[in-house]
Amino acid sequence: MSAGKIYKAIADAMAEVSPVAKNKENAGQRFMYRGIDDIMNELHPILVKHRIFVRMDTIDRKREERRTVKTDKYGNTSESSLMYSILTITYHFTADDGS
Repeated sequence: MSAGKIYKAIADAMAEVSPVAKNKENAGQRFMYRGIDDIMNELHPILVKHRIFVRMDTIDRKREERRTVKTDKYGNTSESSLMYSILTITYHFTADDGS
């Protein structure tokens, strides 16, 4: 398949994307991060304007349980488990000509 429109469409879209600030805070671990909604709100109108469609394929998925032990400030410990979902994903960006 030839490159078609997709490379130009992506370059034009990238020229319009503004940096997304880290304005969300994780109080528990004390760090700032970019929320997925902030990213999508920035990208969506630009992708629509340049007629770029994004499709994802899940290549692999795993679920695993991880045990955690927490100790409070008094030295008391508690155990719990967390379920993790681990995905390997491929994203495909496509222009309106199929490239």
